[in-house]
Amino acid sequence: MAHRKRMSGGFSLLELLAVLTIVGVLYALVMPQYRQHVLRSNRTDGQVLLVDAAARQARHYAQHQHYITSTSGLDELQMTHSRDGEVRSNKGLYRLTSEPGDGGYRLRAEPLGAQRADTACATLLLDGIGRTGTTGTVSALECWR
Repeated sequence: MAHRKRMSGGFSLLELLAVLTIVGVLYALVMPQYRQHVLRSNRTDGQVLLVDAAARQARHYAQHQHYITSTSGLDELQMTHSRDGEVRSNKGLYRLTSEPGDGGYRLRAEPLGAQRADTACATLLLDGIGRTGTTGTVSALECWR
């Protein structure tokens, strides 16, 4: 009686390790770029918050002849995404603050949660004469495009 060698239909341990190594290398190369893309995309949430608040500041000025120049007064702008006394962006990734500045006020969109990892732009700024800015390591032009 001859013994037949049975071939298994599975993968060998070596093949499995080779595939896992390739997947690990691809993951290490792609994930940092993906995270940066997500952070850049999320900046729009802060920009929308600032532009909306600036439009509300203009309406408030037309009705009351003064701008809101303190964070505690932001509730007068009737922003819809207010939580715990804070005005936040639609996705909750930025918190709005206000202070005196050129043109009457300066609005700040401060990153929250995972968006704090965006050190390139960090806090987004918009003042009463429409100038944009940032507290990060790159120019406002780069952050606001």
